[in-house]
Amino acid sequence: MIVKTIVQTKCWDLYQVQEGFLIYNEQYRKIRPDQTKCKLCHKEFMDGDIINLAAVRKHVNIIICDKCVDKVRNTDVLMYKGKYAKQQSEEK
Repeated sequence: MIVKTIVQTKCWDLYQVQEGFLIYNEQYRKIRPDQTKCKLCHKEFMDGDIINLAAVRKHVNIIICDKCVDKVRNTDVLMYKGKYAKQQSEEK
């Protein structure tokens, strides 16, 4: 028997991130049932998690977690604070 493993890699060209876009809850799941996890690291969102909106070149916007936002923070991606963004004192 021959087994083939196919690996697919996606390269996301992020150019803008809005931190604190929305709070993940039941109402959000009703509107967007297809958006249940971070598009970059595939972490499942839990009720009460703050989700972030990332704009991707030549692609639709994606939802990412705080951990992934921290990874792109010191790059050339434009960062914007949303309604639910952490305050400076909370980050330290």
